[in-house]
Amino acid sequence: MSRRKLISDAAILTIVRERLLRGGERAVSFRDVAAATGLSAPALVLRFGSQAAMVSAALQAAWAELTKLAQSAAQDMGRSPKDVQEFLKRQADFADLPALLAHSLRIPEARSAATAYRSEVEAILAAHFGGGISGRNAAGLVFAAWQGRLAWGEAGGKTYRLGELIRSLD
Repeated sequence: MSRRKLISDAAILTIVRERLLRGGERAVSFRDVAAATGLSAPALVLRFGSQAAMVSAALQAAWAELTKLAQSAAQDMGRSPKDVQEFLKRQADFADLPALLAHSLRIPEARSAATAYRSEVEAILAAHFGGGISGRNAAGLVFAAWQGRLAWGEAGGKTYRLGELIRSLD
């Protein structure tokens, strides 16, 4: 008879993601995650197999959660430029997206999940901008500007207003 899990895999993966984004891979050893979850390190090994698999699963889960968040936020998105900004803000509030991407780039499965997220967000934005080639171009530009702002905001301050870009494309 199998034992009942005291903490779900999803909860563990959230803890792994938070530790990874805050402290890097050194912060997500089985011992450290065990201490944070109240589980034993061997229990984590049984669930995930390796530290690399645990990190990969956490990153993939984060991108899947972000994709669902984008799809949900798209249902609430109106037609104004402010609505587009709110759509993007809801996702940026989820996690440090540049750090999440940086950790995902070297893991093929996580990189694929990040790519699927980007495609989903750009499709939502393209529909907002009227679809077609011009909608896809506007979506790509807004996505790139948004991500650039997230990545460089701390280093350079507010050099442009994303809302003005969105308004100019609407």
